Amino acid sequence: MRVCHVLLLLLMTVFFLSYGFDEATWQSIESLEMTNPDICVEGFHKAAAKENYDLQNGDEEVVLLREAAEAGWTLERTFEPPEK
Repeated sequence: MRVCHVLLLLLMTVFFLSYGFDEATWQSIESLEMTNPDICVEGFHKAAAKENYDLQNGDEEVVLLREAAEAGWTLERTFEPPEK
């Protein structure tokens, strides 16, 4: 896996190494069967904080980090390839 960029409650979009952003999938943390999923969640929290998201007090249902948005992901959890 590459990086977890989007979080919706306990769902995240997972980007796999050597695959395009359009091939990312929405997964629950449990379905990833990670030994320590906290590493991924903590990484997301740090990335979100760098982009000025307040995950503790914010009311966003979907948090879309810049890299995922630029790649074509939307707040509706759909992928729309950017125009070139």
